[in-house]
Amino acid sequence: MSLVYFGVSADIAAGAEQVELYGDHRLLGQLFGYPDCCVEFFVNSETAGPDRLPATINSLGPFDRLMNPVSTYVYGVPNLLFHFPCSPGCRPSMMLSKQRSHFLSEIEPGVRAIENLGTGLALYGPEVGIGLATEYERQDTSTFRLHKIVSRSQTTHELFGTRAEATIRFDSPSVFEIDGRRFSRRDQFGALFI
Repeated sequence: MSLVYFGVSADIAAGAEQVELYGDHRLLGQLFGYPDCCVEFFVNSETAGPDRLPATINSLGPFDRLMNPVSTYVYGVPNLLFHFPCSPGCRPSMMLSKQRSHFLSEIEPGVRAIENLGTGLALYGPEVGIGLATEYERQDTSTFRLHKIVSRSQTTHELFGTRAEATIRFDSPSVFEIDGRRFSRRDQFGALFI
């Protein structure tokens, strides 16, 4: 297999080749201006497994809706970040996302509507699928009554079925109960995005 690298300079093209050949994620971060905290998280989080996303969620939030990682899966709209953020609360990543959103809205004002797509309670994992509760009632700091869940995931559809409502209670982002059924895995999470 042959690969051709293009870059704004020969150094960047050579750097892209080195990243590909040696898996040098620090260099990749430097080449593309990713925040140092995100690069370090990615490099040091190999023990999190192949899917590092659940390891980035250290609280229920709330986080800024622009940083919702499930929006892409639920709506099919690309994320405005081109790197793997260390957390949905990462300020440098959020600033990049907001700058890109502002730039795109200057070209096409309708882009601003995309920002709202991430609003809701995100669910992610092998047992819950990928979904976003867009209508819910917060009953206390860790309990939510879900009224509407948007998802393209068969797992999510099977879990919630035709129920009009479900109650989810969190012990932590990765340990929760949905209508009394316990979910406890490090490769899943729930988090609120507003």
